[in-house]
Amino acid sequence: SDFSGSGTSYSFNLVPAGQGLVSATVQAGTFTDVTGNGNVASSPLSRTYDSVSPTVTLDSAAPDPTNTSPIPVTVTLSEASTNFTEEDITLTSATVSDFSGSGTSYSFNLVPAGQGLVSATVPSDAFIDAAGNGNVASSPLSRTYDTVSPTVSSVAVQTGLSVDVTFSEAMGTGVTDPCNYSLSGSGQGSLSGNPDAVWLQGGTTYRLTWSSGDMVEGGDITIIVDNIYDLAGNLIGTPNSGTHVGGGIVTPPTVIDLDPCSGSIIGRPNVDIDVAFSEIVVGIDASDMVLSGDAAVIAGVGTPKDQGGNTWRFPITRLVEGTLDVSLALDPGDIEDIAGNDLANVIWSYEVVFAQKKIYWTNTGYGKIQRANPEIPSGETAATRTDIEDLITGLTSPYGIAVDPRRGKMYWTDPKACKVQCANLEIPPGETPATRTDIENLVTGLDSPTGIAIDVFRRKIYWTDPNLGKIQRANPDGSGVE
Repeated sequence: SDFSGSGTSYSFNLVPAGQGLVSATVQAGTFTDVTGNGNVASSPLSRTYDSVSPTVTLDSAAPDPTNTSPIPVTVTLSEASTNFTEEDITLTSATVSDFSGSGTSYSFNLVPAGQGLVSATVPSDAFIDAAGNGNVASSPLSRTYDTVSPTVSSVAVQTGLSVDVTFSEAMGTGVTDPCNYSLSGSGQGSLSGNPDAVWLQGGTTYRLTWSSGDMVEGGDITIIVDNIYDLAGNLIGTPNSGTHVGGGIVTPPTVIDLDPCSGSIIGRPNVDIDVAFSEIVVGIDASDMVLSGDAAVIAGVGTPKDQGGNTWRFPITRLVEGTLDVSLALDPGDIEDIAGNDLANVIWSYEVVFAQKKIYWTNTGYGKIQRANPEIPSGETAATRTDIEDLITGLTSPYGIAVDPRRGKMYWTDPKACKVQCANLEIPPGETPATRTDIENLVTGLDSPTGIAIDVFRRKIYWTDPNLGKIQRANPDGSGVE
């Protein structure tokens, strides 16, 4: 643009079309002198046009946070510079050492002045490229410098199987490895020396959990921590342990299941009572089960036998008809878990009836289950008898029924509802046939179950399905359908 001149002197402006090399040349024969001679080609005039500001990137292989000092830093320029020096670096809580480099590649060490955040930044226009363009400001390079060892701040028992450990800062390598935690103290009881799992509870608190065992009530719980590091790589320091004085929490053993269940009818003089405990128990013998009531006047308890799965079988003999009251672990120390925690006294009852004294039937049309005495009451007739009881009302279409007086249960089929159900023989206290809450769906999704029977010795319920031409069975709890 702006071409002007005459004779032997001319000028113009060369306007670059973009970044990079631009040039101008006068080709041969473009003009002539006064005698008509054409010109010789000129030498090219070339320049590199650059209006882009150089950028600068700071990087470091040191993690954040870090316990490394000095912190190695690399500096990469997008274009070479001849005037980039360490004075061009703006620092926070640090100094620079060992600055070196040229062109586009430099390095230096960032030396922290103390604990905490340190940073380095190259501000804008700190250096220029070959075209004289000042640089764009870099993003800050920052690291948290930390050489302080983490410590255990507190230990707090949460349950009989869990303890929280709180650290002085955020933790890193090894913190969730159960092998790095050791349990001791008078409250350890039967808990293993290392937890089964460790997981972050929140903040700097980790929860140690055990899958089994028991503490000792009121005992001291001490946790010792080794071989774990904070995020900067500092090994756990002192104190590396903590104690919850008197923090031991007892989880005593309990009875979780009875077979026959409490309230059942026992139909013979000799019966085995299976007692399932919540955990391993010790010290069990025949004297731990005390029988009383009309049915126990000549009864005795044989030697209990371990059935596995924390279940013990107590053989009972010479029962007579009447009420049987059972008391287990009447005295402290009768039955304990392996940590020495006592089983609290457990009491339950049965009715011993050698002959079934009721007849049961379904009333499909009215959705009922009813019962009555085997004999018509004196002075009454089959049409006027007054001993008929409604046990359950509001069913869909009850059909077959079977009674297990030993366990105090009745089972029935419902072909329209396509299921097998059960309930206790007696209506729960405070409830009615229409509102009782003990009705269970044992097996659902059947086709058309009708007849039903019980094998009390093998503990199986059987039913027919005429639509499918099948006889099926299941366990009394509805599992194991085949």
